[in-house]
Amino acid sequence: MAASVRWTPNVAAAPIQRERAEAQAVIKLTAGRWWARALHHSPNEELSSAGRQLAASQGTKKGFPDWILPIQAGEYVGLVIELKAMRPYGKHPTREQRAWLEWFTEQGWLAKVCYGAEDAIATLDAYVALGAGGQH
Repeated sequence: MAASVRWTPNVAAAPIQRERAEAQAVIKLTAGRWWARALHHSPNEELSSAGRQLAASQGTKKGFPDWILPIQAGEYVGLVIELKAMRPYGKHPTREQRAWLEWFTEQGWLAKVCYGAEDAIATLDAYVALGAGGQH
């Protein structure tokens, strides 16, 4: 099991900047784990109106989870995470985000909402500890 992770976000930042910083912390603090190369971030939250239109024309879906780990573990096909800023700054998932999480669950994925980088990393580590089907 990996060592305990500690990270201190900039609480004065705007919500979108907090989520961006949390995402960057996830990548930085999971570097070196065998599964990190498969972890993918879908940065939908940063798109402007014009950017959302372009992304939608290229297949980006509104509310799609922030993180996807396509590695089988335990009874699950993979893991998806909707990452929110650390509480009390993080909002609740939107209707579209909840619908995606429910859809992934129906497809055999573990779908979670995490508040902050530490919560996301703990979720990732616990998921992989279920028994991964990939190489270590």
